[in-house]
Amino acid sequence: MTKKLVLAIMASILVVGSAVADDAKAPKWYDKIGVSGYLDAYYQINPNGLSGNIVGRAFDTRQNEFAFSGAKIAVSETDAATGIGGELDLLYGPVAFLAAGGPVEQAFGTFSLGPVGFKVGKFTTHLGYEVIETPANLNYSRSLLFNQVPFYHVGAEATYSPLEGLGLMVGVVNGNSIEQANDEAKDIAAQVTYSKISGLSLIANYYLESNRTAAGAQPFENTHYLELVGNYQALPALGVGCDYLYKTTIASTDKDADGNLLGDSSSPKSQGYALYANYVTPVSGLSVVPRFEQWYAPDAYALAYDYTLTAKYAVGAITHYLELRQDIAYPGSYLPPAGETELKSTQMTLTYGVTYSF
Repeated sequence: MTKKLVLAIMASILVVGSAVADDAKAPKWYDKIGVSGYLDAYYQINPNGLSGNIVGRAFDTRQNEFAFSGAKIAVSETDAATGIGGELDLLYGPVAFLAAGGPVEQAFGTFSLGPVGFKVGKFTTHLGYEVIETPANLNYSRSLLFNQVPFYHVGAEATYSPLEGLGLMVGVVNGNSIEQANDEAKDIAAQVTYSKISGLSLIANYYLESNRTAAGAQPFENTHYLELVGNYQALPALGVGCDYLYKTTIASTDKDADGNLLGDSSSPKSQGYALYANYVTPVSGLSVVPRFEQWYAPDAYALAYDYTLTAKYAVGAITHYLELRQDIAYPGSYLPPAGETELKSTQMTLTYGVTYSF
């Protein structure tokens, strides 16, 4: 009897101990939370002496002074068992209002219904080769094409992967970089991604931007965005990328008496492309990134080029950038040196930038 009692007590102790061990192994709520972010600052000079701020740039607009571009902190959480999660990204500094209209860059929840994933809230756009966050880009400055697409949306997206390496996304959002819709018309987003071939990724993006002056009013304008993005790891130390963007705007008044759409003269079009290369040098942490791009708006008789060469040197969480960039625009778009009045067609900058990521 005593022996049975001792065995029962020992078994109880083992069961309790096993339960305690399982509880110890179970992740706490705070273990599911991820925190990341970065700080971004630069010093930029203008070798050809143009006056005023730098023209045509997204964030690096200051010259001949130390400039704080911005800071970000992102908090995210996802429950692997339920697929329910969320993310809150906060921005501080000039980038907050230029790119997000305020301190909240993203605030969205995610969940799944079977194989379909959903995102609801405020989130950055699916368009573009480059993104708002400097550490995630190849170059320090943003491209000309970066300024041609939305920065963020408020709405909902659904994603689905019917085959391995193939992804689909559709979304309905309030508009182009606005939090509240001006009327009942909504914008439509779509994306197809393909990554089945080793080293190659392809993306096709579409976005329909609907604009009206008031609810149900005429005329309205629809701007269509079509974008093709590609990346290929040609060699272990060399990657190449490309971005092609086409935009056209069609208004309800762009029709003849029979209701047919009129010609190109009433449907403004513009297009451009950007080419990238990323060479990882034998020097640890050092890479060299050239970029060339062109943007052409024939209806506005406007043409712009960008030649950029960036050297990146990463040491732990800190990345240093030394970037030489020349912009060329026709007609002239850049403020002339002091004492001159005619706009210039070229603009050159030499930039030292530094980011700290965590």
